[in-house]
Amino acid sequence: MKRARLGRCHHPRRHRGAVLLQPSDWHFIAVSDPALKLRARDISNGNLHFRIRNADNPFAQWDPRAWGWDRLADFRGYAVWAKSPLAGVHQSRRQGDATRLEIDALPDLSAGAHLLEIMPWGGTHSVEPRRRFGDGVYFNVAELSPHNHDFILERLRQESVSDVNVHADLFAGGNCLTPMPAWMPCSPRKRSSTCRNPGRCSTRSRYGLYYRSRLSREMVPNQRPFAPLSSFALRREHARRFRIAEEFAISLAAMAHATRVIGAIDAIYLPLRGAMATVSECDTEGDLITRIRAITGPALPILASFDMHCNFTAVMERGLDAAIGFKTCPHVDYVETGIRSMEILADTLAGRIWPRLVHRKLRMMTSAEGHDTNTGPMREVIAQLRELETRKGILAATVIAPQAWMDVPETGWSILVVVDGDEAVAFGRQEADRIARFCWDMRERFLVHRTPLAEALDIAAANPSGAKPVVLTDAADAPSAGSYGDSAVVLAALLERPPMRGKFLLTMTDPQAARACAAAGVGSTLNLSVGGAFQKNFFRSVEIEARVLHLIRDSYDSELSPGSIDPGLRAVVEIAGYIRMIIAERQMATLDLRPFDSSGQDPRRAQAVLVKSAGQFRGFYTQIASRILELDTPGPVNGILTQLPFRNLTRPLWPFDADLATPWRRGRVRS
Repeated sequence: MKRARLGRCHHPRRHRGAVLLQPSDWHFIAVSDPALKLRARDISNGNLHFRIRNADNPFAQWDPRAWGWDRLADFRGYAVWAKSPLAGVHQSRRQGDATRLEIDALPDLSAGAHLLEIMPWGGTHSVEPRRRFGDGVYFNVAELSPHNHDFILERLRQESVSDVNVHADLFAGGNCLTPMPAWMPCSPRKRSSTCRNPGRCSTRSRYGLYYRSRLSREMVPNQRPFAPLSSFALRREHARRFRIAEEFAISLAAMAHATRVIGAIDAIYLPLRGAMATVSECDTEGDLITRIRAITGPALPILASFDMHCNFTAVMERGLDAAIGFKTCPHVDYVETGIRSMEILADTLAGRIWPRLVHRKLRMMTSAEGHDTNTGPMREVIAQLRELETRKGILAATVIAPQAWMDVPETGWSILVVVDGDEAVAFGRQEADRIARFCWDMRERFLVHRTPLAEALDIAAANPSGAKPVVLTDAADAPSAGSYGDSAVVLAALLERPPMRGKFLLTMTDPQAARACAAAGVGSTLNLSVGGAFQKNFFRSVEIEARVLHLIRDSYDSELSPGSIDPGLRAVVEIAGYIRMIIAERQMATLDLRPFDSSGQDPRRAQAVLVKSAGQFRGFYTQIASRILELDTPGPVNGILTQLPFRNLTRPLWPFDADLATPWRRGRVRS
């Protein structure tokens, strides 16, 4: 098994025609001591596939931030054990089925082709593609450590699989290029000790002590909006060594299955968000639509619904018969949008209509603060769309104002009009252009105008007792837009002012500070450094003296969007006698009142409340606020878009090109 390095430090010959295989990150199963004994008996009886109940699995709930050092050390030990090179030692039924589906989805490869497998979990996954393609195909395994390659090589031998033309690629240059499920070593070539008794690792064991003192410091969280390496950079690093011909992942197995059952499908409805990007594709949902259309052919009706803040592309347009989106911001018309989508699809299947999609792309981008459909210019746009939908031949009309912090090509507003039949296309095009021009002509009204922080705090301080609270919004640090919620800019300004009469409520994402509060205990007073826990290039920390009022470890039920939210450990602290801050291990999107209510803090009775949201919060906070002030604060999701370092936008694009005179390029309409 030859070893080479993949990364900036060393680049051997560039293989041609490689197929990139990206295994799903749920191939791993960790088990407890009783399961280890059960597994040994099963293997001795020749049963290599078995089930493990969650009751026997201490890591069934993936929550490394809440586990503590002992449990993290245990997990590392289990992980090492699970990668045992013994044949069949950790092949579960689900993993085996998933692996077979994934391998079946791969194309046939001729002798001399190269297959790149990125970070398989142990040798289990590597065995199957090696068996399928044999010695004639060069098999390259990209891993973090030579130890991992040793495991994989030994596993191939145990399974009687040849290691001829098997090459090991190490990620080099100090960066792990492919994310693991939740944590990523920053120094992948450092050696670590092995836990020989995986069931009894703790911080008191040699491995546990090593993990806590050394190895843990090389770990960075990677289930957050900003990964250490962007998808574009990741693909670029892979392309240094391989010219990637095709990419395959477990999701493609579902497509292979769909090919077999497509004859039983009459139509397809896709409820999509419309703003996803992956390692290799910045228009993921467009790619999904294209692949589905390739399976179904042109005759099968396909309709998709989208969030108002999606980025609608020409690729999406080509694959769809109809597309509609939300008409509300904050988004409250989920059900109505779904109902209208299904009505169009049902009428199409009944032969009553023949939907055709018209799309006008605008060369303008605006921040979400201006998208409120209850007030301002967006309300006028929605009124135009609703009026258009009353006209004969118009089935649906939608405005798309993309999420403004996606740094991807083809970003810009869209007007979508779904018409009935070819004869209505010309009218639909005319109306789409009319509404697009209407939006363009009032583009300046969508610009963000914010209140200086000092002025906003003066207004909040003057809020009389008993009045509704002043709601301040720090949109530049909104977790729902991609930030971490770790800005201490407002907190620092508060500490430089005289105290307010009433309570000032705010949130902060800072796992280290939250754990320090938990260690001190309720009622304790301690000195903390809070802020800038994740985004030090935007925010600095602030030194505070805080009294711990409450500790909360439970999740809470969110109203927007509905579902259970687990922010990890939360500590409610009091600062300077009037500031109540909720310090959480993970982000809390303050789109509704639940982050405060679930922490024992009533925002309705506060003098002022700070929320970190650009616009969605208005659906809940408008009714409790005496005033809402949008703060002029820095951050990675700043609404003043020209201040952000975009690199991939398609130009020209307003407001970056302020003198842009024409709102669109030559239009496209499907025919």
